[in-house]
Amino acid sequence: MNSHRIVTTMKILGIYITFVIFTFSTSYGQATNSEASTLVRIGLNPVIGTKADVNDDLTMSEGFGMAVRSDISISRRFSVVPEFIYYFPTPINTNGFGGVDFTIWQFNVNSNFFIEKNPVYPISAYLIGGLSYNYADAERRISEFDVFENVDDLGANFGVGLTGRRRILAAEVKYDTAFDQITFSAVIYFGAYN
Repeated sequence: MNSHRIVTTMKILGIYITFVIFTFSTSYGQATNSEASTLVRIGLNPVIGTKADVNDDLTMSEGFGMAVRSDISISRRFSVVPEFIYYFPTPINTNGFGGVDFTIWQFNVNSNFFIEKNPVYPISAYLIGGLSYNYADAERRISEFDVFENVDDLGANFGVGLTGRRRILAAEVKYDTAFDQITFSAVIYFGAYN
């Protein structure tokens, strides 16, 4: 594995973990009265992206990934959601010239705006908008040499989501402008929203 890829991935993960710990520790003290809700929750979710894998002919196709996120509730109708998605593209064989390994990931910071829910229905909808940093690289081994290429880009996310009354489970559909793809997510949060 290329050392540049490892260092870059570790930097992003370190920044994200530091951000989650900081926001959790600063908001923990704020949720002390009886009316306060959980201000920061951690979520895990599988993700399907329409252009998150590479076919043998080097065209993009559907791919699977996993994401970790934190939901920082600013109010009952607004939250900020930083999210790190790591996709699992399949390595491809290039007809005897060595294989190609791909790494694809995204770091998103989205804002969720919850539409006023009807108390009769247990499901509410929300709008999603945010920014994303997208990274993809390809590493090819030819004899004893490694050939490495990478691409990174900033983009925007737009989408919609559905969640239950306590916001433990959620389903999202987002369009990502940098990868020009649609992503589908099913999220489970740890810590109920009261």
